[in-house]
Amino acid sequence: MASEKKALSLKEKYPEIYAQKDIDRRGYKRVVPMEILSLSLGRTGTMSMKAAYEILGYPTYHWVSMMENPKDLDLWTSALIRKYDDDNNNPYTLAEWDALLGHVSAVTDSPINAFAPELIIAYPHAKVVLVERDTESWYKSFEKNVISSFAAPFTRLVVKLEPEFIGKMGRIGGLLMRGQWDSKDFDEWRAKARDGYEEHNALVKRLVPRERLLLYKLGSGWEPLCQFLGRDIPDVEFPHVNETEELQERVFLSLMLGLRRACIRSIPWLILFVAVALGLWRSLA
Repeated sequence: MASEKKALSLKEKYPEIYAQKDIDRRGYKRVVPMEILSLSLGRTGTMSMKAAYEILGYPTYHWVSMMENPKDLDLWTSALIRKYDDDNNNPYTLAEWDALLGHVSAVTDSPINAFAPELIIAYPHAKVVLVERDTESWYKSFEKNVISSFAAPFTRLVVKLEPEFIGKMGRIGGLLMRGQWDSKDFDEWRAKARDGYEEHNALVKRLVPRERLLLYKLGSGWEPLCQFLGRDIPDVEFPHVNETEELQERVFLSLMLGLRRACIRSIPWLILFVAVALGLWRSLA
């Protein structure tokens, strides 16, 4: 009897989180054409769509790409500030988008979807995919896995303790909450999420000509996607990533590694504190 397949550890499943890249993309140029703008909001099968695009030969940018190359966080933060917080109306230029995304042919998930209008204009020859999901089903998943994840006390603690990675991701979450979702706190985000989801989908449909847009339903498999992209159907099943499990594992792993980094950085201060305390105690003895 064949032995059962050994379960992978988190380190084996997500080696990119342990061995992150250190690429500063500022000044980079586009090296592959942008072919797919998959502009659906999070919790619409974005990891499965990423896997599907890559099977079809399109390297794809997703939220997890920032986790793999943390220097991208600064560029996304800049783009969000210039969109939502900059009174000078100084949006990202095509050259800047090409620097950040020039190594991929497809994009999906946040924070990409916050820039749907800009990317539709920047890449007029790219095809657009919008994955649609029942609003209430989407909301339950989004509230549990995105809003509540950002709002969790442990997340907010690590954001403060570890500013270089988790803190920057938390800042991006805050910029999205205030800008993309027009919400000042997590309760308002929850209250506005359903309408925001439907308004986002309506915006994409309004901006993109019908011949350039695929309205994809989760579970439809390869046929509509490959027909739209002009690709042959692969000899493999359409990927179905357990996104809830993977997202929770990635968040947990990132938070724990962030907490470890915060503890390591605090050691010199702890040693200094103990030394000063001992010195004071001896002077008073």
